[in-house]
Amino acid sequence: MFSNNSWQLTYESGTDDLFTDFYEPFLSEAEQYNRIAGYLSLRGLAAALEGVDSMLETDGEIRVITGADLQQREREYLLTDTEGTFPNWTKSQLAIIAELFDRGDLSIKVADVSQQTGMFHSKLGIGVDANDDVLTFEGSINETPNGWLRSYERFKIHRSWKYVEREYVERDRETFDMLWNDNHSYVDVYELSEADKQDIASWQPDGGQQLQKARETVREGRPENAPSEWELARALSVNGQTPGGLHLAEDVSTITPWPHQRSISDTVVSHYPSNFILSDEVGLGKTIEVGLTLSRLIQTGDVETALLLVPASLMEQWQRELRDKFNLNAYRFERQSGYPVVTGSYGDGSSSTVTLSGDVTASDWSDTPIGGFVDKRDRPTIIIQSWHRARMTGNQQHVAPQTDETVWDATVVDEAHNARNPDTKFYKLLGDVRDSSRALYALSATPMQVRIEELHDILRLTELPDSWDDRKQLANFFRTKMILRETLAEGRIGDSFGDIEREIERTFQRKYADRFDESRHSHIENDLSLEVVRARFEQFARMIADHAASYPGYTDYIDQLADTIETDEGMRVRFSLRKQLKRLIDSDERRFVDDPAEILYDLDDKLGWRLVVRMSEDMNPVQSRMFRNTREVLRDAKEDGRLDATVPRRDVSTEHVPLDNEIEELFDEIESYIKNTYQRSTEVLDDQQKAALGFVMTIYRKRLASSFAAIQSTLRSRYNSLGDKLPDDADELESQVRGSEASEADVRAIVDDETINQYQVSKRKIIQYEQSQIEQFITKLRSQKTDPKVSKLSSAIDEYREEGYHDIVIFTQYTDTMDDIANELKLLNDVGIFSGDGGSVYRNHEWVDVGKEGVKKSFADDDGIGILVCTDSASEGLNLQTGELLINYDLPWNPMQVEQRIGRIDRIGQENEVVKIVNYAYEDEIDAQIYESLDDKLDIFDQVVGDTRPVLAGIESEIRDIALKEDTETIEQLTKEKARDADEMSNTMAAVGLTDVEYDTEAALVGWGERTHSALNRIGSDARRFDPVLTPSIVEYLFTQSSSLETAGWSFQSLRNHERGHEFPEAVREAYLLSIPDESEVDYLLNQQVDSDEQTAQEVFAEQDALVVTFSTELVNERGSLRLLLPGDPLFAHLLQIIDDNQAMAEENVTLISSNEIDEKLETNRICDVQELIAPVINNRNLTPMDINCYENEKSAKEAVKRFVYLD
Repeated sequence: MFSNNSWQLTYESGTDDLFTDFYEPFLSEAEQYNRIAGYLSLRGLAAALEGVDSMLETDGEIRVITGADLQQREREYLLTDTEGTFPNWTKSQLAIIAELFDRGDLSIKVADVSQQTGMFHSKLGIGVDANDDVLTFEGSINETPNGWLRSYERFKIHRSWKYVEREYVERDRETFDMLWNDNHSYVDVYELSEADKQDIASWQPDGGQQLQKARETVREGRPENAPSEWELARALSVNGQTPGGLHLAEDVSTITPWPHQRSISDTVVSHYPSNFILSDEVGLGKTIEVGLTLSRLIQTGDVETALLLVPASLMEQWQRELRDKFNLNAYRFERQSGYPVVTGSYGDGSSSTVTLSGDVTASDWSDTPIGGFVDKRDRPTIIIQSWHRARMTGNQQHVAPQTDETVWDATVVDEAHNARNPDTKFYKLLGDVRDSSRALYALSATPMQVRIEELHDILRLTELPDSWDDRKQLANFFRTKMILRETLAEGRIGDSFGDIEREIERTFQRKYADRFDESRHSHIENDLSLEVVRARFEQFARMIADHAASYPGYTDYIDQLADTIETDEGMRVRFSLRKQLKRLIDSDERRFVDDPAEILYDLDDKLGWRLVVRMSEDMNPVQSRMFRNTREVLRDAKEDGRLDATVPRRDVSTEHVPLDNEIEELFDEIESYIKNTYQRSTEVLDDQQKAALGFVMTIYRKRLASSFAAIQSTLRSRYNSLGDKLPDDADELESQVRGSEASEADVRAIVDDETINQYQVSKRKIIQYEQSQIEQFITKLRSQKTDPKVSKLSSAIDEYREEGYHDIVIFTQYTDTMDDIANELKLLNDVGIFSGDGGSVYRNHEWVDVGKEGVKKSFADDDGIGILVCTDSASEGLNLQTGELLINYDLPWNPMQVEQRIGRIDRIGQENEVVKIVNYAYEDEIDAQIYESLDDKLDIFDQVVGDTRPVLAGIESEIRDIALKEDTETIEQLTKEKARDADEMSNTMAAVGLTDVEYDTEAALVGWGERTHSALNRIGSDARRFDPVLTPSIVEYLFTQSSSLETAGWSFQSLRNHERGHEFPEAVREAYLLSIPDESEVDYLLNQQVDSDEQTAQEVFAEQDALVVTFSTELVNERGSLRLLLPGDPLFAHLLQIIDDNQAMAEENVTLISSNEIDEKLETNRICDVQELIAPVINNRNLTPMDINCYENEKSAKEAVKRFVYLD
């Protein structure tokens, strides 16, 4: 009974234990508990009903009245945080509340101030015991969502059995009854909605065991025992340095890496700061591998400074990928108006750009523009620089300073094969960058273009042993390995070394004789004498030994290799042979033999030489430093069950569109005009000017092959530009090039050319000839009612749909053609368009701007658009893997551009086993003939991403020449030449081991042993040895409920509770509106760059000095304009600093244990010094959190750490 207890008149945080002294004895006696709470949320409900678990045995009645605003009421859901994330105490408390709710012991109603001018903030509690005694309490009871954080509460009580307090009790009961029965004149009270009832019921525990566990949790981990805001903020600031901190990179990423990508990143981070080459085929995700690796190393604190050297045309794409997929803020280094600037990932352009000072040639790196910027920052910094600009004279010092100290913790070089010529500035730049970086990662799908020597140009960026760091010697090693393998395969050698030498010599002779004409044969024979062969083999042996000595993972290699031979082939490898081979690679085993080459002379049987070949295939830098995955390898892994994701195959066909005689004649006339214009101009132009005009004519020719609309638009533009004097063709050229969807880098390269800027033609005869020709063409084109190609496409759409292709992507080079297609298809189909101008969908008889984000979402939705017409702007960075059919409405002359298009739907994880590719072309069009011939001989639509890519990389100019000259006879010659080059390329790649690729998610490289990062369970596994201690849900909880931020003027409002929240149903449950106190102070942090004209949530609320943020990576992946307020975003660090700067709640002398210290403890079995007070924020291998409380003395802290680390 209440009256049997001794109650205080007031209870206060800090002075009293509120749960033990009040809630537990009060609620254990209550048979009825009436509660008025001022804030309706799950967190608030949990806090308001603290101690209610005591009523599970009493079967008492609980009635709760809580506040909500009218906007919530109108939208029929009141709980503001049903999609939120909660600490364990709140989850357990909600489980108890849900159990009481399900039993019918708990009823909830909602109150709203009827005048709509305020909030219902009354706070009152009433308890009735079995003796009808009543106890009420009111005051500053904590029922806000801050319940998990330390907060102050104070309330007073009144007792009905005390005469002087009885009147207070009676008034409290009257007020509650009036409200409960909705009889209050000022407050409206109504039932909880069905949606909110379901939200509460969803927390109900599954059985008595879970309920009991929830009771234990709420009693052991009460809110007042939780860490303060400041402690959480400080813990978050070092969260990445805890044993599981590495995995924060994935927790803040919007993508899930494929197994081969995870394996590569796992290996790289496990061996940081070693250098590696990433050489996966095009489209297999080298950007993902690099982004994940950088994010991991930044989270763990290993990387503070990172440099990305990329092609100029890819700078923005790299910046966008890092931000959108890994929440990393990178800065592009450029020059604007002659000044060096960096531009961040956030902001509206000008607000994200910082003008730099400094001298690029300064001897002190901190005095250079980049060095000064990086040096002054107190957080991780990623710089993206064009290697085109970095390699220029005078720029290298601030990218790769000549200093004894490294300035970059990690450097990434994209398209690194472009530095394959030792005589170029780029080659020298990369050598300097390697020396200025702790770790370097070079990316290239084609690490070797044609000759083996080129492999050295990229491998030199890793730490090569001296014998390997020589262009000629490295090439000779692989050639020797290839010859030796072929000789052994022919089976004509004896057992003596002399027999082997002579056969190898003959193989050398034959191999090299095949590569040269007869006039040079004798020279080759003399050059490859027996002495040369012997010297090659001696160097071969030394290089094997040098490589093996440079890596830790070859200790048991010989025995493992011999055991494999014995098991797989049933051949015994005798002990003496094992001993010989160990002596070859281990200097300790050689003892008195200094030269490993002498070991080769002792090998007297074919098995020994076979094992040497096997060793050479593993003991070389290609196998130890270069990652390589191909589509074919991934398909094999899919077929045998080692890979879950689909790696689709391609079904390619060409649709030839016939032309009637009139149109065919018109096409012939236009083609003649293009050729004749160039030829007539040669009479008055020099070679450079001819090249300029030739480029203009090239664009005309490509537009002719695209569509009537494209060529008509071009001719009309050309006609209008002609007058008494031919205008500056640089202006027209720029217009035409931009209209062709060329990259920005290509545009700049073309229009900045001095010869084009100077090009002017004033010869009136040429002008008059052109005008008359063009006028005739335009007249005839206008007379055509429809373009036969678009008519053919329109009629084929229904056929494609009948075949089961419902999501169709159509690519063209030109916006004129895109508009023509879309306008033809929009009347009978759901159509969208995407180009450099943005994205639109056709709705309700008009085009609606939705931007890239909106187009992507609409195409993916079942009820969205089924046809997306794109220019090549969409071929960069737009994932359309729901697409089933891709149509190349015209064919660029660069096969790589075609591959970029196909890569939008041909992606790992594509739902379809086969993607259909259809090329459209006018009948007898030479462009299509070229592609069909190349596909017939080289399988170009598959191999453009494979081994033959280097062969096809430079083919654009050859296709252009054939197309302009209409030289069909040259097509077969070109095809044969490229097929021959492709065969030679494949053989060369096989020689160096780039084709001997296996799908292995556990050990991607050879020679490194079993070393694995301490946070990883094993290489390639998504199972974690440790987890991050503080998850994104804790970040959300801290920021949205922080009193420090609220005091500083930063406030979070659930988008669900905003009057316009319903306009964004996908985002409403997991997004917040962040109000900004003083935007000018952090201007560059706030606005996400949105590449569209659509009304995104971000744009809608930007007008209110607010930012739409979320803590959900899934939501950001769907709605890219939202800010992901997690580690990596600069705003995250800014808000964390505000809380950290608030020292009011700070403890003195608190030290956080880092992962490095834990690693040391795990490895050395000792405890290092511990400060007087410690707040560990770490997890052990069983994922059991360590108590986050501070310890009173050093001894207790040490004991706690020891128990945690060793699970004592």
